[in-house]
Order: sequence, then structure tokens, then C-alpha cells
Amino acid sequence: MAVQRANLPVSHEPFPFIVGVIRSGTTLLRLMLNAHPELAIPPESYFPLKLAPLRRRYERPEGFATERFVLDLDSDPRAEDFRRNWELDLDVVRRALASDPPIDYSDAVRALYRAYATSKGKCRYGDKTPYFVMRMPELVGLFPEARFIHLIRDGRDVACSLVERGLWQAKDFTQAAHLWREWIEKGRSSGLRLGPERYVEIHYEDLVRDPDGTLRRVCDFIEIEYSQGGTYLDHALAEIPAHEHHQHPNITLAPTPQIRDWRSEMSASDLAMFEAIAGGTLTQLGHQRAFEEFPFSILLRARLSVLIRRIRGIVAWPFLAARFKLQVLRAKAYHFSAN
Repeated sequence: MAVQRANLPVSHEPFPFIVGVIRSGTTLLRLMLNAHPELAIPPESYFPLKLAPLRRRYERPEGFATERFVLDLDSDPRAEDFRRNWELDLDVVRRALASDPPIDYSDAVRALYRAYATSKGKCRYGDKTPYFVMRMPELVGLFPEARFIHLIRDGRDVACSLVERGLWQAKDFTQAAHLWREWIEKGRSSGLRLGPERYVEIHYEDLVRDPDGTLRRVCDFIEIEYSQGGTYLDHALAEIPAHEHHQHPNITLAPTPQIRDWRSEMSASDLAMFEAIAGGTLTQLGHQRAFEEFPFSILLRARLSVLIRRIRGIVAWPFLAARFKLQVLRAKAYHFSAN
């Protein structure tokens, strides 16, 4: 079947971004797509947005400051994920930038992804950084050719994994419910504004029940021919950084909806609390809720937790702004001393 080309005003091939709430199966989807003979997707890469505020440092009237950019990749704390996850030699980066000098910061980042893909013997590249679901409009500003694949999983299964591992400060099911609902709603809201040419939703449950059908849909969306050759299981562990192996203990198992089951892993009170907070989002996504009504104590606690979270957000904003200014000053001091 011929791939349908989207009518987008860009001069680059689609740049796919796998996004979603953490523990939603984004690593599984990355490995599946990474098994494609033409597509290479590195592990999580936060640095494209972290270094973006420094773009004026690189975009100079006399031309792009390639060496400054490379030195920041080598030493700036905000590029730590590049050094840890990509395992791409800086000399390779320099040659890639020299062979096709970038016009601006976005071009330089594209060159990094191309170099990574070339190092894997591939001609197309993509990204898998779950948190980017909260920053999609910014990424479109940098990469007009961006396409977002929002992987969505039943929030109760996600919560079980979040709480078990204590990730992103989700120490209990109340916090996990807030995180899941906020990330899902933010992603879907941004996706609605971006439109179907730039944004698609994929459900984890469909991915594990019908991998071929779901992956065909994804490949059509990112304008790459679907390939059945190979299996992600062949290289699953090899494609995950050693420091992340403990976070993905089930990744080499055959995909199955039963790897996580909230029905057996959540207590009745935890389940009620989760659904009291995020039940509306579950319903919007087509998931059947366990509770139609809630005990008064659960409902009161849920509403109180929502109120407290909103108040904390309002109160924390001045402190976050001050923290951001401090980070900017530190970055300026760092780069001044580096020069």
C-alpha cells in the first residue's frame, strides 16, 4: 500500500516523536519501530529542549558556532542524557556537522539524529522521550516536520508501575492518578490543536493485541513503508542502556496485556481513589470504570487532593520562576568560564 503524504509546509522528512505518560509502553514501541530496517530511535533525549535556550550562543552572524555546540554536548549538564544514552563519539558528531553545516540550532539537532541513525546503518530517525508529551508545541516550533505518536495506556496499570518504582514522585496512587490525568489531558489538548497530520493516538492495549495492525498505522503516519522483517525481541536488551535494565524487566517478554493488571494489583481503596481523581479521563478514553459511585470519604479526599494540588501549583509558580532565573544565571556563568 502506498504511503499517504501529509500536506505539511516543511522541507524535511517526518520527525516522529514517541510521547506519553511514563510506564505506558513507550520503550516497547520504540524497540518495535527501531527494528525497522530504515528507522533508528535513540533512548530518551531531553537535551533538544534543554539546550534550545542557548541557541543564540550558536546562531552567530558569521555562521553556526559548531564547536561551541559540540563542547556543550560534551560538558553542559543539560546534555547529560546525550552523553549517557547515545554513545555517539564527538568526532563523529563533528564530521556530521562539517559535512552539512547547520543553518541554525534545529538543523544542528537534526544532524545529531542523522548521525545516530547512520551509526546504526539506518537512514531515518525519531525520538522517544515520554515527557515531551507536555512540550509538543515547543518541539513543533523547533521542528515543523515533527509528528507525535501519543501512546496511551490504562492509567490504573500505569499507576501500578509508577507506585511500585516510585517514579516522578508518584509515591502513592493519589499522586499517580494526578500525574496520569494531567499528562494525558495536556497531550490530548495539544494534539487537538496540532491536528491529525501531526498527532496520532495509539493505545497500548491495541499495540500488544495487534502489533502488526497498530505498527502499520504508525508507519503510514510517519510516512515509512511498513516492514515485518525482524523482531524487537532479538535486540531488546542490547538497545536499552545498562542503567535502565532494572526499569524494564519485562521488555524481552512477548507483548501481552496481562503483564500489568490493576484488578489484582490495586486495593479497593486505592482503585476508588484513582478513579475519583482520574475516572473522567478513563471514560473519555473508552476504559470501563470499576466504580460508578464513591464512598463519601474517598470523594472528599479526592476533591481535597485536587484542591491542594492546584494551590501548590499557584504558590509554587514564583519559586519555579526564581529557580529558572537562577539556572539561567548559572548557565551564563558556566559558559563564561568555559570561554
